[in-house]
Amino acid sequence: MLLREALDRPQLRLTLLTGESGLDRPISRVYVTDLPDPRRYLSGGEIVLTGLMWRRRAGDSDGFVAACAAAGVAAIGAGDAAYGSVPEDLVTACRRYGVPLFEVPVEVSFRDIIDEVTPTLWARRANGLATVLGRYRGLVAAMAGGARLADLIQPVAADLGVDCWVLTATGRAVAGTGELPSDARRRLAASFLAAGRLPTVVEVDGRRVWLVAVAGRPEHRLAAWLLACAARDAEPSEHEVAARPAAAGPGTDTGRSPDAGGSSDTGRSSDAGRSSDAGRSTDAGRSPDAGRSPDAGRSTDAGRSRLAGRSSDAGRSSGAGRSMDAGRAAIGESGPPPGLPEAAAELVSLVALERAHADEAGRVERRLADQLGTVLSTGASPAELRAALSACGLPPRSTLLVAAVRLTGLTTPPELAVAVTEELARSTALPAVVTGAGRPGTVLAVLAGGRTELAEVCKAIRGTVAGLAPGLGAGRLAVGIGGPAADPGGLPGAVEQAEHALATADADPGPGTVVSAGDLASHLLLLSGVPAEARRAFRDRVLGPVLAYDRTHDSDLLHTLDEFLACSGSWSRAAERLHLHVNTLRYRIGRIEQLTGRDLSRFPDRVDCYLALRLPH
Repeated sequence: MLLREALDRPQLRLTLLTGESGLDRPISRVYVTDLPDPRRYLSGGEIVLTGLMWRRRAGDSDGFVAACAAAGVAAIGAGDAAYGSVPEDLVTACRRYGVPLFEVPVEVSFRDIIDEVTPTLWARRANGLATVLGRYRGLVAAMAGGARLADLIQPVAADLGVDCWVLTATGRAVAGTGELPSDARRRLAASFLAAGRLPTVVEVDGRRVWLVAVAGRPEHRLAAWLLACAARDAEPSEHEVAARPAAAGPGTDTGRSPDAGGSSDTGRSSDAGRSSDAGRSTDAGRSPDAGRSPDAGRSTDAGRSRLAGRSSDAGRSSGAGRSMDAGRAAIGESGPPPGLPEAAAELVSLVALERAHADEAGRVERRLADQLGTVLSTGASPAELRAALSACGLPPRSTLLVAAVRLTGLTTPPELAVAVTEELARSTALPAVVTGAGRPGTVLAVLAGGRTELAEVCKAIRGTVAGLAPGLGAGRLAVGIGGPAADPGGLPGAVEQAEHALATADADPGPGTVVSAGDLASHLLLLSGVPAEARRAFRDRVLGPVLAYDRTHDSDLLHTLDEFLACSGSWSRAAERLHLHVNTLRYRIGRIEQLTGRDLSRFPDRVDCYLALRLPH
């Protein structure tokens, strides 16, 4: 039901005061309130009826309307009982924020409006539900017949009037209604991982994108897919965009109203047309409660996708790839555009079918992969390794790389590390086998690639690990990369290299660290084999007094020492890099020598300090 239809009911005698351009907004429900900031009770698309009890002075109107605009309401209806007419400051505020405003005469009660609008909303919702059920049966039949998500998502999204993309937590595209630049995908994935609760709205270049989790196995956000939906509607006004980032305010939704047009039943709403999921949220990694009473009768206007479409405007002076407008995606607290949660709920059911299919296929592949893991852990012959690789579908004559992965600090099932490693392997675009068998706490990915691809593999995995960092929380993700191995006989050596690199990555305190065997200088490789307790003792013995001095005096001697050694003991170059006078640098180095008992003009003492600096805190 559109706003225009509600205002055209002659028996209600409603008068539009401003906002003619919004008459074609769909209505989700009717909500009655006198809270000064009702945002927390709004989910988008409401007709908000108010008796203006919140208004104490003219300036109050701006705050109330801003809150309603941020929540994406369809319109505000103001009763006449309190002031005899609608205050001009309220009209001005609604015009400023682009919110339609209509006057409710004193002889018309809010109950009259609810009773008039509710039956129409319910009837259309019932018709929409029938359409949804029919569509869902068709989707199940199509997927049973071999159709996949990539084949079905475009026609379904067009029917619902939305643009949508299905991504993994790393930003890898699974399916969508159009191409999405890699930067845009990474930003959506980062917002998904960083969100406190899901679903959530992400502000993207003034356009609201609804992010929903589609859980799989295991149930964790790092292993989930995300569904990003954006309505194919007109550009929002600049005042709507300005209003949206405002934070939701506190308040209680209580009170009652007499059955009169000028007063309101604070906090009451009609249930008709209520969005089933708009106000719901889910914990990290869990799929939202989708699919209840979706409104399939929405407009099917297949407008051009601004997220995907702008990326093709390469000839514009502002630059190509404006999709997501780099750096401007931010998680918001405002509600989604009307109807978007219902459309997303339908799409979630489709995406969940594809995810279930992918999880089942993955279980079959893992059984074969675990056979390779077992063979690797038992010292098998090259012939046995070649046979195991062939059984997993890897070319037996290809050059092999190995990634050893360890995920710690999360109270999650071991399968999560396997799922994360699979995403790391997919980011390389190389044929790969992932196994968690044979090495407790460590997952191996064997990749079929060449020697020239090692640098590209390391770069891809580093980028993916960095992208997953917002979802790690207190966890740590360490990756060691070994190889290349020219043939299956060299695979155990590549695994050993990867495990040495993993030991070094484990020693790094950061949330996500990737180290390749090529990154390990000879001394780092040796240090990775030294027990952690011995490494800590050596660092404390050499640098402990310097660290204590820095803490006590708020000085920077440790950094000075690091730069001095990096410049091979050159006073002039080190002073230039540190932006110090040479005499000041000499004073600092002298203090360091006093604290450590070492003479930094001697090579052995420099080596001690250099090695201690390379050890983790």
